[in-house]
Amino acid sequence: MGKVVINSYEDFEKLVGQQIGISDYVELTQERINLFADATLDHQWIHVDPERAKVESPFHSTIAHGYLTLSLLPHLWNSPDFHRRPEMHRGEQPKDDD
Repeated sequence: MGKVVINSYEDFEKLVGQQIGISDYVELTQERINLFADATLDHQWIHVDPERAKVESPFHSTIAHGYLTLSLLPHLWNSPDFHRRPEMHRGEQPKDDD
C-alpha cells in the first residue's frame, strides 16, 4: 500500500486491522527507557529495574513507558510510507474541496 491520506477519524476507523504504513524499527534500549524515566520522573520498577522485572514482571523484562511509545509517533509519522494531511495535525477540519 502506498501513502495513505486520512481525512477524518471516520476514515481512520475504516482502516482498523489494515496495514497503513511501514516504518523502520526503533530500538528501545534500557538506556533510552532510563533517560525517559529521568525526564518524566517515572521510575517505576517495571521500567527501570531489569533484575526485579526479570523475576516479577509477566514479561520477564522491563517495558517501555506508554508515553515513551507515544512520543515516538512523530518520528514514525515522518517515515516514507506514512502521510497525513497537515490540517489533521493542527486539529482543523478538512475543506470540502480537498
